[in-house]
Amino acid sequence: GYVAQTCIFDDEESYDECNWAVSEWCDEKALKATCAANISDKPELAKGLWLMDTGCAHDLIGKKMAEGYKPAQLPRPFTFTTANGSVKSYQSIPMQSQSLECTINPFLLPETPAVLSVGRRCMEEGYSFIWRAGETPCLETPTGACISLRLERNIPYLDTRDDQTLDAETDDAAVP
Repeated sequence: GYVAQTCIFDDEESYDECNWAVSEWCDEKALKATCAANISDKPELAKGLWLMDTGCAHDLIGKKMAEGYKPAQLPRPFTFTTANGSVKSYQSIPMQSQSLECTINPFLLPETPAVLSVGRRCMEEGYSFIWRAGETPCLETPTGACISLRLERNIPYLDTRDDQTLDAETDDAAVP
């Protein structure tokens, strides 16, 4: 859950223990209260298209999109295994999102699209991801608000370019 983001380790055993502790010791109301308390002191979510990824367990941001944000040093490096080999993250970027009703801490990587983990939000943070055939996908927050996502080539994104999520569109244009 949300609290587990502060427990980031380079070895899987410690990370699993942290996730277990959060899921066993924190109830849903405590997680929402922690999330709400942390929103006010963080800068707003970086402007752009955030890929809503069901295949990535972590939120990510590249250096280019993170320009102007103050990074937070991780207690230990976090290693990602990618198709191009291993890459370590040494920092995260704390940000708040009014639409997601929470603070996120995406891992800072030299080069990556901005990614928000759908799986973590749905399985650990109380969100629901709804995408009915032929319709615009929606991310439902723990409080029941439905965030309409933008579609680009049938890929869902949270669009933060205009301080709001735009109406979804489906087209064959390249993602900006």
